[in-house]
Amino acid sequence: MKPPPIAFIAKQAGGKATSESKRILDIIPIEIPQYIPFLCGSAEVVKKLTH
Repeated sequence: MKPPPIAFIAKQAGGKATSESKRILDIIPIEIPQYIPFLCGSAEVVKKLTH
C-alpha cells in the first residue's frame, strides 16, 4: 500500500490525501498489498475535488 507514505509527505508539506471517504492515514490495511484509490495534493485542490 503506497498511499500512506505519500499521504504523510503531503501532510507535512501542508497538503492533504484522502480516499474520498476517509483520510489515508486513518485507513488500517486489511491485506498486503492493499490497493485503494486516493487523491493527493494541496489542501485547497483536494477540498475542491471532494466537496
